[in-house]
Amino acid sequence: MALVVKPSCSVEVSVPASGLRVVPSCADIPGPPFSDTATLFWWPFEEASDAPRVDAVHTVPLAVDDGLFNLQAAAKVGNGVSFTPNPNQYIIMQSAITEALAYAGGGFDAMFWLKINTYGASSQVLVPRFRFYDADENQLSGFTFDAFNAGVASIFSSNNGESVGLASPTVPEIGVWYCFRVFYDDSDKKVGIQVNNGSVTKSDDAYVAAMPVAAKGQCGVWHLGSGGGSLDDFIVDELVCRIGSLFTPAEIISYFNSGSGRTYP
Repeated sequence: MALVVKPSCSVEVSVPASGLRVVPSCADIPGPPFSDTATLFWWPFEEASDAPRVDAVHTVPLAVDDGLFNLQAAAKVGNGVSFTPNPNQYIIMQSAITEALAYAGGGFDAMFWLKINTYGASSQVLVPRFRFYDADENQLSGFTFDAFNAGVASIFSSNNGESVGLASPTVPEIGVWYCFRVFYDDSDKKVGIQVNNGSVTKSDDAYVAAMPVAAKGQCGVWHLGSGGGSLDDFIVDELVCRIGSLFTPAEIISYFNSGSGRTYP
């Protein structure tokens, strides 16, 4: 007789004095991390320097303003995007304003790997930079994480000027890879930051009104120097976002992967 064990079951086999004893045990096992792809967007950043970086789930591209300064480079997992020193212009890599990135409530979440090679002066490095719009593309709200200026995550309303900010508990050291998670939790209307799968830090202040429902959205990475004079040098890899929900603990653990990172799927 063959013993067949389903994937969601386990079998305990023992041989007491009375004879062979087999005890089956079955339980529901959740699906693998990132199995819910409806609100998932993942940019692996494996493309060449002059090519748009394409989301692996919904094929939303992040177009670059100048491929000369958005270079393919060895990164945490395979290749990433190297924003090389550039004293003459801002560097922007972003999607179009699209219904694919609409916000219907429930919060939003982003994780990415970042390594800073050089700190410039008076610059902003916004990873990620979310913007949300109505059907006529009037901006309603936004969310940014400034990875350079003390690592401040902030959410704001375009209508009433309300904003909530939170400084990162970790300021990146030069030449070290960090796994950042930045999010807005709709349940308590607070901003949160998590570094290297560690403890979660949340803002003391809460956003008074719920984030407005938005028919369209936009996501990207911005490097904004002071008068175009910044000389920052940094690499971003594996940008993954959920718009409309937060990552599960299993997804966060899987993405960090004991410090090795992972790509989609």
